[in-house]
Amino acid sequence: MTKFRGYGINYFYGSLESFLQNFVKERYGYGVKTNLFIANAPDNFNIVDEKSALGRTVKHLDMEEQKAALYLVANRAYLFSYADNVGVMIENQAIIQLLKDVFDDHWEKSKN
Repeated sequence: MTKFRGYGINYFYGSLESFLQNFVKERYGYGVKTNLFIANAPDNFNIVDEKSALGRTVKHLDMEEQKAALYLVANRAYLFSYADNVGVMIENQAIIQLLKDVFDDHWEKSKN
């Protein structure tokens, strides 16, 4: 199964919002399942039922809203700082596998 993993994302921000919303819809159309960890705070994912979920499962964690995010997509990791408007991409497969394993373990152990 194709997976997208995300951590620390409560909002699709600013001018990127419509692009990212369309990206989620298109990705869902290809059968990609999305797991997101977000802070136990307001969000704008607008998931109210299976249709609006678009393949996304969101788990709220007891943490403050984050100023950065981690996306694990295919064989790459993307780290973004919303505070500084910068990001990095990691392609080292050993690091990617470690991050995926840590994410999946945390996902399985989370209570939501």
